Amino acid sequence: MKRQIIQRVARIAAIKPFVAFGLYGIDTGQAGASQQVVQPNAYPCKTVVSETNNAFDGILTSNETPSGAKAYINDYFPAICDGSGGIPGNSSAWVMITDDSRPYTAPGCTLAQSGWLSTSSNSYGGTPYYAAPFYEYGNTSVCNLPVQVPNAATLTPGGTHEYQVYDTVINRTPCTAFYVDTVLMACKNTGGWTANSAQFLAERHHSNDQIPGDTGTEEKFYSVESDISGAWYNEPANLPVNQSPGDGGFTPGPSNDPNKFFVWDPNCNPTCSY
Repeated sequence: MKRQIIQRVARIAAIKPFVAFGLYGIDTGQAGASQQVVQPNAYPCKTVVSETNNAFDGILTSNETPSGAKAYINDYFPAICDGSGGIPGNSSAWVMITDDSRPYTAPGCTLAQSGWLSTSSNSYGGTPYYAAPFYEYGNTSVCNLPVQVPNAATLTPGGTHEYQVYDTVINRTPCTAFYVDTVLMACKNTGGWTANSAQFLAERHHSNDQIPGDTGTEEKFYSVESDISGAWYNEPANLPVNQSPGDGGFTPGPSNDPNKFFVWDPNCNPTCSY
């Protein structure tokens, strides 16, 4: 798929210990107090069917070797399909580090991702149609399913959470950590590959699912940053990516706050969800 390149603004926001990517790690399990996920009833599919599957809307970086990505992302509850056609509906918003030179196909997927996911599937550890924090990762031979962690944070209309993924060391064991706010959802062995892109995207899997956001309430990404050699850098959100006609709307942040952006589904006017 076509990728557009953005130039990284070399302004250090914070420093943290750096661990090289491609590590042997541990799974720390789930953390955080159990919380009730708040969301209205299941949403219907969109009625528009002339769009592309696996659509994305947001930004990515190229020509760098990030070891982490993070952003604040608004909670949103999109319209998704019920899976009656045999494939579950999925809509999500996330941050990710990835080796973008490899296709996202079996047998493996070189990625590490943290964000929120709303799905009609009961296979991911959450409740179908309830948006929840999730993580996902893979390597050159395995592409793991997403894992929802509902007890890590409560998603509510108008809420915002910070999602992070980065290489670190926990209990003297190198791993890739997946965070929502300050809650560690997991730390995993992502195994033997080097990231060449940090990505900050809203996604839908099927044409009748909704890209997060609508014309009345956009999906918002704030404080978009990637970790390069142990330093967090702002990523200027001034270029859309994978914004094919009719699939996604994109607006960059203002010039005085460039590392934010807004996305939405233009066919949800004013809304597709409740």
